[in-house]
Amino acid sequence: MFEIMMLPPNKDVLLGMDLLSKLGIYIGGLATQWPDAITSGKETEIEIKDEHPEPNASPAGSQEEQTAFHKAIQPQLANNQSIPSSSFCTLDIAIVRLPTNNKSTDKINYRQYPLPFRLFPVVEQAVQTWLQDGTIVRAPVNTSWNSPITLAPKKDESGNVTGKRPCLDPRHINKFLPDDNYPLPLIKDIFHQLTGATVFTTLDLKSAFHRFLIHPEDQHKTTFTHNGRQYMFQGCPFGLKPLSSKFQRVMHYVFDDMPYVHTFVDDVIIHSTSMQEHVHHVSTAIAKLTAVNLILNPKKCHFAQRSVYLLGFCITAQGIYLDKRKLSNLQEWPTPQSGHDIQKFLGVVNYFRDHVPNITSLTYPLDALRHATTQQFTWSKHHDLHFTTIKKILLANPVLCYPDLTKPFHVATDASNHGIGAVLFQRSSDQIQHIGFMARALSKSEKNYSTTKRELLAIIFALKKFHQFLWANPFKLYTDHKALTFLHTQSIANPMMINWLDTLLDYTFEVIHLPGIDNTLPDCLSRLFSPLKELGEGKAYKPNIHKINKSVRAIQRNKPHFTTKHIIQMIQTRQPQERLTPPERDRHELLNKAHLFGHFGAEAIIKSLHNDGLHWKNMLQEALEIVKTCPQCQKHNITKQGFNPLRPVYAYLPGDHWAMDLTGPFTVSDKNNTYLLVMVDVCTRFCILRALPNKQSDTIVNMLVQVFSDFGYPRILQSDNGREFKNEIIDKLTDSMGIDKRLSTPYHPRGNGVSERYVQTAKKAILKRIEGVEKDWDYYVPSVQLAINHKTSKRLNTAPFTLMFARNMNDFKDYTAPGDDTPKRPMNEKELKNRLDHMAEVVFPAIKERTKQVVATQQDTFNKSHRIFTFPINSHVMVKVKTKHSSLAPSYEGPYTIAHKTQSGTYILKDETGALTPRNYVPSELKLISQDEVLEEDELYEVEAIINHRGEINNYEYLVRWKGYSKEEDSWLTPNMFTDPNTIHTYWKKRNASTIPNKRKQEEKGKEQRKKEKQVRKQNL
Repeated sequence: MFEIMMLPPNKDVLLGMDLLSKLGIYIGGLATQWPDAITSGKETEIEIKDEHPEPNASPAGSQEEQTAFHKAIQPQLANNQSIPSSSFCTLDIAIVRLPTNNKSTDKINYRQYPLPFRLFPVVEQAVQTWLQDGTIVRAPVNTSWNSPITLAPKKDESGNVTGKRPCLDPRHINKFLPDDNYPLPLIKDIFHQLTGATVFTTLDLKSAFHRFLIHPEDQHKTTFTHNGRQYMFQGCPFGLKPLSSKFQRVMHYVFDDMPYVHTFVDDVIIHSTSMQEHVHHVSTAIAKLTAVNLILNPKKCHFAQRSVYLLGFCITAQGIYLDKRKLSNLQEWPTPQSGHDIQKFLGVVNYFRDHVPNITSLTYPLDALRHATTQQFTWSKHHDLHFTTIKKILLANPVLCYPDLTKPFHVATDASNHGIGAVLFQRSSDQIQHIGFMARALSKSEKNYSTTKRELLAIIFALKKFHQFLWANPFKLYTDHKALTFLHTQSIANPMMINWLDTLLDYTFEVIHLPGIDNTLPDCLSRLFSPLKELGEGKAYKPNIHKINKSVRAIQRNKPHFTTKHIIQMIQTRQPQERLTPPERDRHELLNKAHLFGHFGAEAIIKSLHNDGLHWKNMLQEALEIVKTCPQCQKHNITKQGFNPLRPVYAYLPGDHWAMDLTGPFTVSDKNNTYLLVMVDVCTRFCILRALPNKQSDTIVNMLVQVFSDFGYPRILQSDNGREFKNEIIDKLTDSMGIDKRLSTPYHPRGNGVSERYVQTAKKAILKRIEGVEKDWDYYVPSVQLAINHKTSKRLNTAPFTLMFARNMNDFKDYTAPGDDTPKRPMNEKELKNRLDHMAEVVFPAIKERTKQVVATQQDTFNKSHRIFTFPINSHVMVKVKTKHSSLAPSYEGPYTIAHKTQSGTYILKDETGALTPRNYVPSELKLISQDEVLEEDELYEVEAIINHRGEINNYEYLVRWKGYSKEEDSWLTPNMFTDPNTIHTYWKKRNASTIPNKRKQEEKGKEQRKKEKQVRKQNL
């Protein structure tokens, strides 16, 4: 007997189950029914049966045992109640100091807030009680301290507000008190200590904080005023910053030798495994409290119970569940209307997060609105679904059990696009007992991890969170085994991977292959919400495979000639949600094949695979990585340019900093001039234009000497990298005069932008004046210079001429005409000095401030409109080719490695051999590439020459002679093995050149042959 099953053509069959067990990999959670059975869109109603004993109202043991218990502890209770209410804790460590040593706190005095008249009796009664109990006393008449009394809500055990409670407002005192860093215990750690207990008692201390004496030297700092009289606290008032840590320290000291007593500040729980044992435990605990003068409030104590309330939870012998009193208004919680409403709701949820599986996936959409403004807040059906689901899970009240260290532990992990989660559980009589849920959101960088890497991150997260239970205890880990093999498939182990591997090796576990965490959750929880498509690889398409298979079987019955080809065509026409997910090991090959078809981008790759009926998570990221690591695409794809933040060049004094450039050649003028030298004073923007016969270095230097002799030698001289400026003669001039010579980055005109802009201005002005007579261009250079310097600068709001010479340029008018008001006498020495002082103290400082404002505006505008990009050190880049030898040549060359970033923002690169490049590069010339495809230096060999080739078009191989190796080491290589395509280009260029003489010889031989044949024909005629 055998059965034939029709499967989609790209589905795999898993064989060799016995081999998996030998490898330590097991498969569980296999489907036993078709998914269609639960595809209904109707919401499932869940009935939660409450079989837990009523907290604080379920006495443990029999009636006789209860009677015996209370009779046994009665003497200890009586001793405790006989403690004078005016006494304080007898321990020295319970004395509270308020060390406000700052001189500014010698006097802190705040007036009393206005209180409602109807609450005066409440305050009066509290003050009288404090006086009777010795909690407060009259303050000294000379005290300069005063704090107000405030009224806090007073709640009953159910959380309902029943009145107001007067207390001191010590917030201004807390600002100057040092922190007490004694740690409070984790609530979950207290719960874990209750394993095996069946009887519980909770104790409530009467006015617990008031029992701690304030040191007499600090009591005056708690002074307050009531009815015109000043009082100060002897016992600690509620609200002082160090009090919680102080109280926890004292309680740990009191119960240090009693492992069956646990405290969280003033909450005390005693647990035992039997009633007989509990009598001894409770009696001893009460005696300890009595010995240090801590008084119990018997009305709020709950003795020998099967279940008690503790810190917002219900404690039972079976486990821990949520206190329903804390969730009483959760069902009616209104839909959030603002980000603040979201914060309040998530604050409640976060306290109970250990009881909510997949918490990060459920809260992710809500968390995105947490900081949204009123205008940005948009509530959708998607948010409402998650909001309702969270409430249902909390109201379902899942029970967390106590860990049993005698039984093996089980851990299940899962990862989504937004978070990772883990559950710790044990099995008892085929029942799953959940011990804890842990989850967190993914960071921005972690969201870019592959599916397998996120699964591995979830495993590491689980091991760290459940370390106290799992370390040195063998356990079973339910996960996708590919998450663990991921570590061993990495060619280069980075520090993070090494740390993960070290963490895994520190534990002993057995891998159980499961699709996700969902199978480990109780039915009542898993039905509360449908698993997200992103939880577990391939889940989204599995139900659709079954539908396709049923469709295929139906068609085959009706059409016997229906073939596999038709099946593939049918799958390709399916809707997006019905596309299939290929195995992970095949995905890279599918992406690479689609890319190599035309070396198109990621979008084209995805469309091609979608047309083939394929899709998977993170498909876009993987396609982008394929394009990013393709050597041919690295060399030919043009990317958006990156820029450094704008850093304008500026100076604050005239003549300090000159920028120069050369433009031309122009038509040779009558004076034999062909070039124009443009010099700009950076401070004033004063421009100098000089016509030159050539651009030889000596010509440039002679002109610079003339200009500097008129205007003075500068401190800084900048130019581009042209040979006319970068030569030995220029260097001698600048070195001898102590000038700081600065060169802009090659192929980066923006680096010398001041002179570049004035070059364009001068050329346009000259072009407009020559009126077509190009040989006369140098006649107009002086007048163009004057016009440019007379034009008001937008940057400085003043003409450059005025700033350079500290006066306005003379107007073009008749100064010999009568009535001319021009001063006829020269300025005296004092007037000249005042003029210079005015320029130095008023004009140039004003120019400096305006320059700063203009520069800041320019920087802001530039940075907003340009893609600012910084390349990390040791990252790998391609360099844009400035001079391509043909239109088919690569647009980029490389790869190179970023070696250093200069102060000016340019980059120093090194090639594959480690040698530094001869010049620096700006970000707009570089393109970041994937580091995975860059070989290490010791894996590279230098090509001396290509000797020969074989094969046909699109399938060539080249015989390579390696530099430093003999011909016996020659190798045949494919084109993709060359890091520099110029090597291949040079080979073909030489080969084509060598064939030209042979072609010419053949052509000449053919001409001679035709000539002879022509002569023979003539003779025959």
